[in-house]
Amino acid sequence: MFREAIALRVRVLGPTHPSVSDAQAGYARFLHLAGEDSKADSLFRVILPVMRKDPGDDHTKVAQAELTWALVRASLGDHDGAAARANDALRIRRLAGGGETTLVGLTLADLARLALERGDFERADSLYHTALEIVLRSYPPDHFDVRRIRAAMADFYDQWGKPDLAAESRAAAGGR
Repeated sequence: MFREAIALRVRVLGPTHPSVSDAQAGYARFLHLAGEDSKADSLFRVILPVMRKDPGDDHTKVAQAELTWALVRASLGDHDGAAARANDALRIRRLAGGGETTLVGLTLADLARLALERGDFERADSLYHTALEIVLRSYPPDHFDVRRIRAAMADFYDQWGKPDLAAESRAAAGGR
């Protein structure tokens, strides 16, 4: 279904139209979620240069595509490449939002996960705390995004061998 919709957009709008690259980014996200990271990676390699031209280097759609590509690269074992992509998404989101917005906080949580995958526990801890602090400025403690970060922190503390902090984060997330 995605491929047919993209083909139609290409035929009507041309291959470099922003609507085409936006649809392709959606398809790449779908491929990632379906576990087809090699295909998603190949697609991002084609569409990101197009997206950087139109809608532009600092557009929030580029940030979202960069962040998704970071998760794809991490799944493929390229943690340094993933961190570079996620840091670029963070830069764009800070620029677009004018500072430490909720999207910046959520991006920091993704960077924390990437740091954890690299075994950098100190960095992951710092990033998770900063992410939680930023997101709590906008949302109440029982908001989905706050609970999701706290649940990720609980898993992180389990991996780091800190069961007391894991239990505390899990309880704050509404889990056991």
